[in-house]
Amino acid sequence: MKNTEELHPATMQDYVLVYSPVILAVLAAHIVGSTSSFRYWLAVCAIPNEVPIRALQPQKRPWRTILMYAAVYVTLCVALYNTYHAMGRELPDVDAILTSFLLPVAIFVISGILTTYTALPVTSVHRNSAGALVNHLAQTDGSKSRSVVYLFLSIAICIGTFIAESDVFVIFTVFASIVMYSRWCHQGFNSLKQFAMAFANYVVVVVCIIIMFLLTKWPVDGYTWNLSRRALTYPVWINGITWSAMLVSLTSFCLRLDYHIHVERSTIVSVDTFAVKTAPPPPSELGLGSGAVIPSHIPTKFSKPYFFTSIAAAVCAAVASLACILILGATIGHPTAGIFLCMMTAVAFPIQYFAVLGVAVLRGEWRLVSQYKEEWVRKPIPAKSGTGGLEEGSGGMLESEPLLNASKDSYDNN
Repeated sequence: MKNTEELHPATMQDYVLVYSPVILAVLAAHIVGSTSSFRYWLAVCAIPNEVPIRALQPQKRPWRTILMYAAVYVTLCVALYNTYHAMGRELPDVDAILTSFLLPVAIFVISGILTTYTALPVTSVHRNSAGALVNHLAQTDGSKSRSVVYLFLSIAICIGTFIAESDVFVIFTVFASIVMYSRWCHQGFNSLKQFAMAFANYVVVVVCIIIMFLLTKWPVDGYTWNLSRRALTYPVWINGITWSAMLVSLTSFCLRLDYHIHVERSTIVSVDTFAVKTAPPPPSELGLGSGAVIPSHIPTKFSKPYFFTSIAAAVCAAVASLACILILGATIGHPTAGIFLCMMTAVAFPIQYFAVLGVAVLRGEWRLVSQYKEEWVRKPIPAKSGTGGLEEGSGGMLESEPLLNASKDSYDNN
C-alpha cells in the first residue's frame, strides 16, 4: 500500500471496484490453470515407455558462481533502496529487502505463464533415469527471441507491480502466480485425500501463526509498528496466493478426473482430437528418454460435471465472501484486499471439496472418485532392464494407450 493511500469507509460501489478484480483473477486462474495442467497431463500420458541413458553426475557450482549471484542480489537491493528512497516510501529498506526476494520469483512466474498460455516455444515432457518429469524447450529460430520478449515484458510488469504499485499489474501478477504455483503443486496432490490432508495441515499452521501474532505485544506507534505493518502486507498476499493455488489444483484435478471417467466409459477415442506428438530425446540434455509435446489445446467433447461443480462452488464462495465484507463494513486498501483473498480462498476450499463429493454421491461414483489417484513420478528405472519395473499410473503404459493416441510424428528441433 502506498504511503499516500488512506483507509476510509467504503460504499458498495467501492467494494465492487476493489474486490471484483481479485475475484476475476482467481476465477481466471481456475480456467487457465486447469486447462494448462490438463494439457501437461495429456503429454505425460503419451510419454513412450523406454529406458533413458543415465547421465553423468552434474558438477557442483563453483564458489565464483555463488559469489556472482550474491553480488547481483546486493546490487539489486541497493538499487531498489535508492529507488524507494527517491520515491518517498515510508520504509524503503524493508521494501527493498522484500522486493529483492519477490522480484526474481515474479519475473520467472510471469514468463512461465506467458509461455504456458501461448504454448510457445514448443515444450516437450521427458523422463530421466530416476523417473521424474523434465521439460525441454524446442530450440527453434524464433524461440530465443520470443523468450527475450517474454523476459522484458515480465520485467516491465514486475516494475509496475513492485515499484509503481499499479493495481492492474498487481492483479495480473497475482493471477500469474496462482496459475504457476498450482502447476508446481499438482504433482503433490494426486488424490482427494491428499487435498484434504494438505488443507487441514495448512489451517493448523495458519491458526498457530495467528495465535502467536495476537499474543505478541506490538507497539502502537514508532518505527517497529510501521515496520511490522508494512512487512505483513507481503505475507498476507503470499498466503492468499498459496491458498488460491490449492483451489486451482483441486479444479485441475476435477478436470482430469472428468476426462479419466470419460475414457473409462468410452468405446471409441477420436484419433484427430486426442493425438499427441512424440518427441525424440534432446541431444543437448543427456539422461532423458523420448517424450511428448505438450498440446496447444485440450479435448472439449466430453462431460465435465466435477470441473463445473468446482467452478460453481468457487463462484458461490467468492459471492459469500464479498457479502461478508459488505456486512462487516471493512475499509478499502491493499492489505484489506489481501485479507479478502485469504478469506475467500479459505471459505472456497471446503465448499468446493464437499460439492465435488456430493456430486460423486449423486452420480453413484463415490468409490471411483474417492479411490482415483494419479502417479506423476515413477520409481527409478533400472539401467539394464525393460519397462516391466515401471509403476502403473497416469503416465504408465496401461493407462496411456486408452487415454489418447500418440502421434508417431516427432516435432522438429531445427
